[in-house]
Amino acid sequence: MSDYSEAVSSVVSARCPEHSDVPVAGLCVRCGTFGCFVCLTPESGLCFRCGQFVPALATPGVRLLASLIDLAVCWTPSLVVSSLLLPLVAQTDSDWAALQARVFWPPMFLVWAVQAWLVHSSGQSLGKRLVGIRLVREDGQSVALWRVILLRNILPGVLSAMCGPLWLVDVFFVYSRERRCIHDRLAGTLVVRTR
Repeated sequence: MSDYSEAVSSVVSARCPEHSDVPVAGLCVRCGTFGCFVCLTPESGLCFRCGQFVPALATPGVRLLASLIDLAVCWTPSLVVSSLLLPLVAQTDSDWAALQARVFWPPMFLVWAVQAWLVHSSGQSLGKRLVGIRLVREDGQSVALWRVILLRNILPGVLSAMCGPLWLVDVFFVYSRERRCIHDRLAGTLVVRTR
């Protein structure tokens, strides 16, 4: 008998660890344990334990520190490059305004791209990594990059532009019991501690 057929027969004959009289229906997508149709939720593919994910939420102060670090990381390269290059290149005020857009924005977009890659790969921007917090979905799984960009950043920015002080209200929601800002609720994300 081949290894493959032995593996298939062992899975078919396997019983749920929680309900010994019920056959296995699948694997938990997070921890990899077998479970029956009672233990695994079909929507998420998680076992009961992983489905009851209780995260250690990041405190408002730590989230603020991570945001300040990320702001400094995004603005510093642009400010340094533009303060060094513009006085050397610009001869008149009209040159200054035209060159400022070409000199100031490319470093910032480069840093944003690096930050987006970091969030996509680990759930952590540079600021979040330095303070030991991470962005996850409500069920504890990793967050898709489109969700972070569209629902967590662009949509709240557009709503703030249309509604005025929405960003201020957004910030105060971090002091709620769930420690979730409006942008966290829109994207279905949590910010949790990693250490």
